Amino acid sequence: MFQLTVGEACKIGIFAEFLMRPAPTFRVLVVGCLINFVLPAAVYHLRYRTWFGWMWAVRYSFLSVFILSWISLWGLMSASRSGWLTRDVQVAEEPSGQQRQEAGPLAFGILARADELEETTSWQRV
Repeated sequence: MFQLTVGEACKIGIFAEFLMRPAPTFRVLVVGCLINFVLPAAVYHLRYRTWFGWMWAVRYSFLSVFILSWISLWGLMSASRSGWLTRDVQVAEEPSGQQRQEAGPLAFGILARADELEETTSWQRV
């Protein structure tokens, strides 16, 4: 928890620095991205003997710094909420017998097949 909090405080500090002095801060962030992509790209290159790793590592490095950096801060601020980001997870209700009859034979056949699959694979979850 301490590392997460310190990392997010550093992100906020870098953002404040970016607002005060954008050009030097942007240059430092670009150099940091260029340094950051070398290790994953080198590992991919050594493992698969292709240059594809260099292409995705450069793009992902910039993506993670400039676009994805807000996600962990949002997670830290909204940890007590049960939903993911801004929406709640809705639990689907099991259709009743009346709803199955109203749905018609095709939908009933699909639902019956789903029930049959559920019964045959329930032993695998034990």
